[in-house]
Amino acid sequence: MAALRFVKEVWSEKVERYRVGGYHTTHIGDTHKEGRYKILHKLGYGGFATVWLARDTEANRYVALKIIMADERSNKLELKMFEYLANQHSDHPGKQHLVTLLDRFVIQGPYGKHNCLVLPFLGPSVSNQASSYHSKMLDPCLARRVATQLSESLAYMHSVGIGHGDCHTRNIVFKLKGIEAWTEDDIYKIFGRPKCQVIERNCPCQECIDGPKYAVQQIDMSRIDDKYISNDIVLIDYGLSFSLDNPPSWLGTVTNYRAPEAVFDGQVSKACDIWALGCIIYELFTGVDLFQHDKSIYRVLSRMVPILGLFPAKWWRWHSRSGISAPRSFP
Repeated sequence: MAALRFVKEVWSEKVERYRVGGYHTTHIGDTHKEGRYKILHKLGYGGFATVWLARDTEANRYVALKIIMADERSNKLELKMFEYLANQHSDHPGKQHLVTLLDRFVIQGPYGKHNCLVLPFLGPSVSNQASSYHSKMLDPCLARRVATQLSESLAYMHSVGIGHGDCHTRNIVFKLKGIEAWTEDDIYKIFGRPKCQVIERNCPCQECIDGPKYAVQQIDMSRIDDKYISNDIVLIDYGLSFSLDNPPSWLGTVTNYRAPEAVFDGQVSKACDIWALGCIIYELFTGVDLFQHDKSIYRVLSRMVPILGLFPAKWWRWHSRSGISAPRSFP
């Protein structure tokens, strides 16, 4: 989108995604659903949506408003997963550690129709919280608690026939304490007021006119005072979740949490979640990745061998493109 000057991602989502079929233009102070949800701050963005801190003036609570791209058909799956899980009647302890859908509605904007999911306002991710410590390692008691709750949440999903598909430390989020009593002034005292940067336009086309007037820097959750953070976690983001009875042939999990059978054989099952769980538990207690993150799945796979041993022979042959030298004989 040449009409908008590119703004660094630390400030905002890539502005070229504000186009027909793309993000919905949102500004601080905007309201949605006939004034019910008032935008207060920016929580983040991803490949499919922007996420905003909003005040639910009807229910008198703070929420996370996830506004999905207009052309994002795949993320309808996330809505279906929310609805499916909400209809499961179970007293399984893991159910309380899954994020729940509070409301949903549709925005008709200049770039198309956007599904909007209203979710609980939560605190920093495990990744954020760990990075605030010099050692990048959680307190051992907290690490044990997080590992237990995460295990329970995945066990519950598997018990109702669903695989999460994208389990990593950025999708494990701590709950906040005392949020019910916060005023809007408290929000800005705790997180700071939104920092905005004007986006310069050099094109008079309608797409540019409809684009955002400014970029908003998202809240830095790693700086929140520990007194506001509970010791309980929630597993979020069902965008890559799948039915265990009809799994996909490809898994989009972050590379250093991706199970090797999903890479080599396209075998996706609940075992992929369990593999990711093992990687996360190691990270919780040591403060380092079991397999260092890398955009190249081949380099991640190469780090598995010294730790876990040789791959099966058929996988070595498949993996000849990776640059990993296959052994002369196989066990």
